Amino acid sequence: MESGLERPGAAPAEFTRLVRDALAHLYDPAHLLMHPLNEILAPALPKVGNRAHELRVYLLDAIEHLEPPLGVGSLEKEHRPYSVLVGRYVGGQSIDEIAEELHIGPRQVRREHERGIEALAAHLWSHCHERVEHGQSASPEDKSGLQSELDALGVQLEDLSLVELITAVSEPARVLAADSGAVLVTLPGPEGLRCLCDRTLSRQALLSCLSALVDDGLQRLQISPGSVQHLPYLELSVVPPLARARSGRLDQERETWMALMSAQGGSLRLLRDERGLCHGIRLFFRPQRGSYVLVVDDNDRMLQLYGRYLAGGKYQVKVADSAQEAETLLTRAIPAAIVLDVMMRGTDGWELLQRLRSQPHLQHVPVIVCSVLEEPRLAFLLGAQAYLKKPVVAEDLLETLRRLLGESSRVGQNPAGP
Repeated sequence: MESGLERPGAAPAEFTRLVRDALAHLYDPAHLLMHPLNEILAPALPKVGNRAHELRVYLLDAIEHLEPPLGVGSLEKEHRPYSVLVGRYVGGQSIDEIAEELHIGPRQVRREHERGIEALAAHLWSHCHERVEHGQSASPEDKSGLQSELDALGVQLEDLSLVELITAVSEPARVLAADSGAVLVTLPGPEGLRCLCDRTLSRQALLSCLSALVDDGLQRLQISPGSVQHLPYLELSVVPPLARARSGRLDQERETWMALMSAQGGSLRLLRDERGLCHGIRLFFRPQRGSYVLVVDDNDRMLQLYGRYLAGGKYQVKVADSAQEAETLLTRAIPAAIVLDVMMRGTDGWELLQRLRSQPHLQHVPVIVCSVLEEPRLAFLLGAQAYLKKPVVAEDLLETLRRLLGESSRVGQNPAGP
């Protein structure tokens, strides 16, 4: 596998600045929601309904593409920029912690950090910008067999505990371990860890990774849940590490696993020791941070404003700038509540509200109508549970959601999660 750090061609300074800014706010959904990179990288971003999360997943996957080839140890100079980016944006480590781990000074860590950002920007620019600039997108015949099957299957997100995911693969994992004469160990991890994922795609990704990790001489196969930077993950680890030849072949299989994970808003990374040998795979899932709220408004400024309001209340936010996009998102996951503008081009909010109330599986979802019009009576007659006059104040929106969802007043007192 070629290291992204070796690819020639620097990205323009402004593009590099945008990448640096997005990384600095990687876990701030309100900031990423309206980030300029969303438009620049649009054709390449995974389509999981939340622009902030799509951008985060894409950047994390791009960091993984910078991993040096097998044989470059984690403490070697060529590995440092990648190690620093992973430590900073995946592991949530401070500059001092990374310096101690890599046995270099904090000033050197900052230099390697800048090298890593420049390499990441060059990778994104060379792989995405030309296609975006010329308005190109993949035709159906250009898509891989897996991608075509994923498109046909679709994505159905649901709220699951990591323990449920472990249970879903524990029996096949036991069979794989037993076939190699190894012991299977499953750990409970921190209590209450949950994620938003597609059950089918997650199981396929986990089973594919488990199969790849089972090798001759395997003594122990372990599955353990965890969380870092508010991202829930499942770690599959093996003792001893895979042989050098097998570790190298994993790079070829990683693209399949990434496709399965990114389709549902997740990511993954191979775990290697100081010799470059793989000892596990960590699969990151989309966090389920509070109730899922869908915001429908054709005004980007209002979407950004609502995103900041709701992120501050620790809600998981998806946005739609049209009734059509909202209906697409509603086929993937049912929200706890919907915030709906009524004055929209094409299908307006009143018509969308009527459609929602005509569908049995959506009739129970509370709708908050937000409008510059004085039409609370019409909103309630058509099935809305609340009406807020624009301009909407953050406290009013959060209090209305708390009331409709039966939540305590503690929601909104904590800083935003991812």
